[in-house]
Amino acid sequence: MTSLRIVDRVVDGLRRTTDDPSTVRQALQGLGAYAGEVFVRRFGARWVDFDAETYGLSRRRVPRRSRRGHARGAGRAADPSP
Repeated sequence: MTSLRIVDRVVDGLRRTTDDPSTVRQALQGLGAYAGEVFVRRFGARWVDFDAETYGLSRRRVPRRSRRGHARGAGRAADPSP
């Protein structure tokens, strides 16, 4: 899908230009909603509402990883691959 490739490039650009995710949060949420709607329309996916516990899990911070899969700042020792 061409439009999702464009969204992917935009997101990549946003992530490269700042280390503070709060500065791009609104743009990322909008792009995520767009991508979700593409899946609904093209692939028959559906939107769901999470209960409070599940929603709380989705709000947890996840460590960022480098393009090679390393945890940021962890170096090669953290690489789980053999």
